[in-house]
Formats: sequence, structure tokens, C-alpha cells
Amino acid sequence: MDVGRILSVGYDPILMPVRTMLLRQAGYEVVEAHSAGEALKRIKAGNFDLLLICHTVEHDEQDLLIEALRLSWPVVPMLCLSTIPEYSDLSRSAACSTAPEFLADVSDAFHTPPGKRAS
Repeated sequence: MDVGRILSVGYDPILMPVRTMLLRQAGYEVVEAHSAGEALKRIKAGNFDLLLICHTVEHDEQDLLIEALRLSWPVVPMLCLSTIPEYSDLSRSAACSTAPEFLADVSDAFHTPPGKRAS
């Protein structure tokens, strides 16, 4: 299993801790951000291997975070968790329903170059 540092951004107080626990159990280091402002501060201050954006983050805030990450760390892949698989121009979007699907999408995102959509 790949080990990487993930910035997980989301607003749901139930989903975020469950997702974080799942990722940590899989061996990932997870840093949480519960607002766009907090995520922007963390992007500027930290070095992350993956930006994970929950569907609970509004689309305009997602775009702001994507732009900030691309300016600070242009080679970092991004994964948008969405109820609509083809929502954005991120490296990869995921509409997964099970924990194994979610972890597979996270692992795949580490191997998808920015700007390329994983199949």
C-alpha cells in the first residue's frame, strides 16, 4: 500500500472522521481541513501528496482550492469525491460506494499525473 500525506477537505462532521479513520488504517497520513480558508492555509504551509475534496465542499470553493494547489504544488494529484463521477477537470473524480472502492480510488490517484484523468 502506498503511504502518502493527504489533505482531506470536507464539511460533513460525520463523513470526515470516518474517511480519515479509514485512510489512516490504510497507512496514509491525513491532515483535515474543515473550511476553504483552513485548507488554503494548509496548502500554503504543507507539502501534500494528494488533495482529497469531499462532495460537501461547494463547487466554487473546490475551484479555489484546485487553483491554489496547482499554483503551490502543481504535481500533486487531486481526487474529488462526488455523487457525479465526471464533475470536474481534476486528475480523478470518484463516486464510490464501498470502502474498498474508495481506497482503490485513493491509491490510483497517487499514480495519475495531474491533468490526466484515470480511467
